[in-house]
Amino acid sequence: MVFGPRAFCVLTGLMFGQYLCAASYTVTNNTNSGAGSLRQALIDLNSSSDSSNTITITIPGTSTITTAADLPIIQKNVTITSTNAGQIIDGASNYRLFAGYKSSISLQGLTLTNGLAQGGRGSDGASYSGAGGGGLGAGGGIYIDKGQTLTLADISISSCTARGGNGGDGTL
Repeated sequence: MVFGPRAFCVLTGLMFGQYLCAASYTVTNNTNSGAGSLRQALIDLNSSSDSSNTITITIPGTSTITTAADLPIIQKNVTITSTNAGQIIDGASNYRLFAGYKSSISLQGLTLTNGLAQGGRGSDGASYSGAGGGGLGAGGGIYIDKGQTLTLADISISSCTARGGNGGDGTL
């Protein structure tokens, strides 16, 4: 009997209690959202039950993917690569590009530019607990949670900023 890759995944999961599957997603356009976008590939990745994943950007030429909001936080192991060396992903000086939580991330052949991670504003001290400090702005281009793995190959990162939030004013 011959089994396809999906059947093999299910069989190994049933037999050994561990699913050894891989999913591939393809980015075919530079739009901020919708089918074929990087954002949609990340959403699909996070919804996947697969343990090892690949996102391949196949946009022809030197098109730039410009984000209009922070990209979704990556929550699965993934390799993100491009068929065009130096594919540009631009945060428009307003949005964080890649962030990983409970995941290992490998980025290959990309140019990350103009990413911004802006920390939140501290509390104003209106409660008796006093004023709080501003939130952490972590990883304008890439943020990876502690204990996770980040692998970079042929990556250029420029003009990315991580800025902490403003502290509270301390008035009661």
